[in-house]
Amino acid sequence: MPARKTLFPITSPVRTSRRDQPFAHAGIEPSLDELFDDTVMHAIMRRDGVTPECLRHVVAATQRRLAEQRC
Repeated sequence: MPARKTLFPITSPVRTSRRDQPFAHAGIEPSLDELFDDTVMHAIMRRDGVTPECLRHVVAATQRRLAEQRC
């Protein structure tokens, strides 16, 4: 069986720092700041009764706990 050709080359996208296109490239995870600035994320958090401050606290606590486990 011949090798399968892809329609699009598989490359790592270069992340831009343009604020007007925070999610312009597939495969790159947005920062928490970018997520918290997103209007859709605001609507989801509001629906779920979560504030950005609360979510930041949970993320920071999880980061500390994971760092302690690595030691």
